Amino acid sequence: MAQGRPILSGPHDRPPCPLFLFAFSPARTPGYFVQVLCILQLYAFPSNCNLLKSIFLLANGPLAFAVPVWRNSLVFHDLEKITSLYIHVYPGLLLYALRWYPSSPSAAATLDACGSMDVKDLLPAAVVYLAWQIMYYVKIEILDRARLEADPELQTSLRWLAKDHKNALHRLVLRLTRATGVLAPDERFDHRTLKTKSIFILTQFIYTLLTCLPALVIYHSFQLHVAYGLGMFTVAVFNGVRCSVLSGVMMSLMSISTPMRVHDM
Repeated sequence: MAQGRPILSGPHDRPPCPLFLFAFSPARTPGYFVQVLCILQLYAFPSNCNLLKSIFLLANGPLAFAVPVWRNSLVFHDLEKITSLYIHVYPGLLLYALRWYPSSPSAAATLDACGSMDVKDLLPAAVVYLAWQIMYYVKIEILDRARLEADPELQTSLRWLAKDHKNALHRLVLRLTRATGVLAPDERFDHRTLKTKSIFILTQFIYTLLTCLPALVIYHSFQLHVAYGLGMFTVAVFNGVRCSVLSGVMMSLMSISTPMRVHDM
């Protein structure tokens, strides 16, 4: 069956971070938002080509790239990791089924009517991104402003990325903004400033468009689409194995370092 029911689960990352649910940034890709779009496309607008193509680009772009970039892992015994992987991978699987295995003749006709996909189809996806960005800004900067100011430990994607100095994207953007004079040589990101907010909004936009480019290619090739999906799945499995091995090593080291208690008989 091509049709399915996307899940809308709660937060699944480092606590306390309930506002990650609304995030569309590279750190928390558009999983929840695209899940809602999948529901709308399946049940409300099944013949809307612009919506279908936008979901295809986002599902196979920033969502799929969350696997290698943010190390989504296939770890069955870890609910947080398996939930995060499902949220990022499921829309891509759904759109793969809708693209190559339509569930009815009417669905096939709809996909045929959508025609090919090229660079101009990035525009509807960009509109979707901008719609989300406006909603996210209103939610975080207006509706929840007092709450966030009162609780510095409450995490948003912007706060997390601005403070995560080890993150590759953080280091890259920091290097570029310093090199271009946007930031001073010794200046760092501050999530409270308009400058940092603007930098990360622009970074998110560029990241989203760049990661959508491979989706333009696989839309036209079943073989490439299969290879693309298998590649992402392989990375998720590798990340899961790596995570499990590291967890096992850490537990072994902890058990060795913990002194044993000897009880008198």
